[in-house]
Amino acid sequence: MNPDASALRRMVSLLEIPYRHYFDVSVSGLETLPAAGPALLAGNHSGAINSPDMLMLFVAWYRHMGFEMPLHALAHDAFFKIPGLGDALREIGATPANPEAAGEILRRGNFLLVYPGGDKDAFKPFGARNRVNFHGRRGFLKLAVSEGAPVIPVCARGGHETLFIISSGRGLARRLGLGELFRFKQFPLAFSLPWGLTPGPFMPYIPFPIHIRLRFGEPIAFHERPGADPEDPAFIERCHDELASVMQRMINEQSERHKIRMVRDSIARI
Repeated sequence: MNPDASALRRMVSLLEIPYRHYFDVSVSGLETLPAAGPALLAGNHSGAINSPDMLMLFVAWYRHMGFEMPLHALAHDAFFKIPGLGDALREIGATPANPEAAGEILRRGNFLLVYPGGDKDAFKPFGARNRVNFHGRRGFLKLAVSEGAPVIPVCARGGHETLFIISSGRGLARRLGLGELFRFKQFPLAFSLPWGLTPGPFMPYIPFPIHIRLRFGEPIAFHERPGADPEDPAFIERCHDELASVMQRMINEQSERHKIRMVRDSIARI
């Protein structure tokens, strides 16, 4: 299902105010995006259930690429089981996460956004907020290689500072059986507005007004590498290590630029 252009326009219009004023989003690397797909965008997942940096990424995408070049995204199955929400998500290009749907999106020549770390990444503790970790997921790389799609690293900083996750609560989630019930592997304890201390993964919150920084990296054509084989574990592991290293470097560089910006803004106020 292709996204509904009118629904996309409404979404982007609603998100323009937080994009420009609340999160003061800065974006770099848009010039590296290819003019046409297929391509798989792989990002670091932040901000728990709200995922504000993902929403801001959608705004940045359509501002640059236009509504004629839709961005599809894989989303957690649980969201599509909520009455009304599933249809709304499909209207803006979201699809329940499964290999068959993802492969079909790429075979149609589209752009597909994935967050390989899933809920483990989205609910990571605050201290790990800028650490790239795909949590053992390799399927997205096998998919990109098998479908002949380059991988575009896209990194965000700031989204995981819109709340404070104290603990990911993996052990508690396991004891409560959330993995079997909802495919959630975490039961985090967080501090967020307006609730204060918040247990569990399902509570939306009012994000702190944190500057969000997005960066798109150069596409990586793993499928064109010598010996490229989606069924070769050693090859896929090399792809994983390279992508994780590239994304970690991108996030670290964003941190350095953020420090420079803070110093510059402080000097300007003197």
